[in-house]
Amino acid sequence: MKLEIKEHDSEYWSRVSETIQQFIKDKVKEFNKNGAIIGLSGGIDSAVVAKLAVESLGSDKVKALLLPERDSNKENMNDALTLAKDLNIKDITKVNITGILKKIGTYRIFFPYSLLPKIMKRKLSVIQQRRLEKRGFEKVFLEILRGTDNIDISKIRAYLGSKVRTRMLVTYFYADLLNLLVLGTTNKSELMIGYFIKYGDAGVDIEPIANLYKTEIFDFAKFLKIPDKIINKAPSADLSPGITDESSVGMTYQSIDKILLGIEKGLTDDEISDLTDEKLEDVRYIRELTLYSKHMRELPCSPNLCCVKSNSNFS
Repeated sequence: MKLEIKEHDSEYWSRVSETIQQFIKDKVKEFNKNGAIIGLSGGIDSAVVAKLAVESLGSDKVKALLLPERDSNKENMNDALTLAKDLNIKDITKVNITGILKKIGTYRIFFPYSLLPKIMKRKLSVIQQRRLEKRGFEKVFLEILRGTDNIDISKIRAYLGSKVRTRMLVTYFYADLLNLLVLGTTNKSELMIGYFIKYGDAGVDIEPIANLYKTEIFDFAKFLKIPDKIINKAPSADLSPGITDESSVGMTYQSIDKILLGIEKGLTDDEISDLTDEKLEDVRYIRELTLYSKHMRELPCSPNLCCVKSNSNFS
C-alpha cells in the first residue's frame, strides 16, 4: 500500500461543489451579510473560491478585489481581471497598495532591490535564498516559522508579512463598508504547513477550501472549468518576483501532500517515509512545519486564571 491523494470522479466533485456553495450561502445568511468579497490574485485557489461564490450567491452578490503592488506580476493581475469578467462579476475594484507599503517602509527593507527591473529581482531573490542556505539556514521557510533573531530572515518575514496584512486591511475596509463576508482562499496543504500569514491571508470570515489538499485543488479546478492558463501556472503568493510556493517550501506539493496525509492518519515518520518513498529527512521537515505553525491555526492564547484565588466577597 502506498500513501497518495486519491483521484476523484466528477460525481464526487459535484457533491463537494454543492456542499461548499451551500456553506457559503449559509454563512452569508448567518452573518447577516449582503454578499461576499474575495481578493483575486490570478492564482488557482482564489479562482476556485470565486467560481464557487458566484455559483452560490450569484455574480451580483460577489465583489472582486485586485490588490497589486510594485512587485506584483502584471500577468497575474490580468488573469484575475479576466476571470472576474468571465464570471460576470460586475463589482470589481483594483487598489494598488504600493503607496501604503512605501509609507510603512516595506520597500526600504531591501533597498535598492525594490528599484531594480523584475528580471533582476528574480535573480537576486534566488541568490539571497541560496546565500542563507550556505550560512546554515537550509530551510529558510522553517526558520521563519520557528522564529529567529537573524536579521536577514527577520527582514524577509517583515517584507512578506506587511504585504499580505495590508491586503487584508484593504479587503476588510470594503467588506465593512459594503457589509460583505470575506472569503478566504487557503487550502489544506497551506494551512497544515503554515504557508500563510497570520492576520494576513488567514484574516478572513470563512475558509471554503481549507479541507482540500493543493493537489486536490488542481482536479477540482478542472471540474469547475477554471481556465487552463490559471491551472497550469506555478503556484505563487506573488510577493517576490521569481519565488514560487514550491521553491519557498523546498518541496513539490505532490510530495508535501502525501506526507501530510500520513501525518493526518497518525503514522510515524518512518512509516510515512516507507509508504511514500519520500526521504525521512523530508518527512521530518514537513512535520516540523506543522508543529511550528500550530499557533497560527489557533486563537491567541491567554493565561489560565481559574486557580488564582480572590479576596473578593463576590462569588
